[in-house]
Amino acid sequence: MEFRPDHCPCEEPKCAGSAGFQYQRRGHYTRACDGRRVQRFQCKACKRTFSTQTFRVDYGLKRVSLDVKIFLALISKVTQRQIAKTHHCTLRTVARRLDLFGKQGRGFHEWRMRMRGIATPWEGQFQLDELETFEHNRRLKPVTVPVLVHKPSYCILHAEVGTLPARKPLSKANLAKLARYEQLPRATSSARASHARR
Repeated sequence: MEFRPDHCPCEEPKCAGSAGFQYQRRGHYTRACDGRRVQRFQCKACKRTFSTQTFRVDYGLKRVSLDVKIFLALISKVTQRQIAKTHHCTLRTVARRLDLFGKQGRGFHEWRMRMRGIATPWEGQFQLDELETFEHNRRLKPVTVPVLVHKPSYCILHAEVGTLPARKPLSKANLAKLARYEQLPRATSSARASHARR
C-alpha cells in the first residue's frame, strides 16, 4: 500500500489536512538503524520537508529492534528493570517505550470508537472485570482498575483507575511511611471507578 500524507506535520492553518493539501515527492533516504528505504515529501505551502517516517510510531527512535522485544516483555508482566537488564538498555529506554505504547494504544482505541460512532449500539453481553495493583508500595498505595469489556467482540470499552485504602495491619515502619505519603487517610474510590461508565 502506497503511503500518501493527508497533512503537513507543521500543523499550521495553511497546511491543515484537507482535500486541497498539496505536496511533492523529494527523493528517498536510507535509515541507518535498519537499512529501510524511506520516501521524502515536501509541503507546497510551507516548503517543509518530511517523510513517511515522520508519521510512524518509532519516529526518532534509534534502537527500533527493541520495540517488539520490550512490548512482548511488558505484556508478559516482566518488570522494567529486568527488561533493561535482559536487553542491555537503560531503564529510561524501557520507560519511554511504555509511554509510547500507551499513547499509541489510546489513540488507536479512540480512533476505532470514533469509526464505530455513538449511533451504533453495542449488542450482546458486557463483562466488568476488576484487577488490583499498586503504585510505589503494595501495602500503602493499592489501586483498583475496573475494565468494561464487550463480551462478543472482546473490545475494551472503558477502563478506570481508583485508589484503595492502605492494607492493614501495618508495621511501625509502614505507618511512618504512610504518614509521610499523605496527611489524611487515603479514601477508597473503587465504587466510583466501577460505576464511572454504567
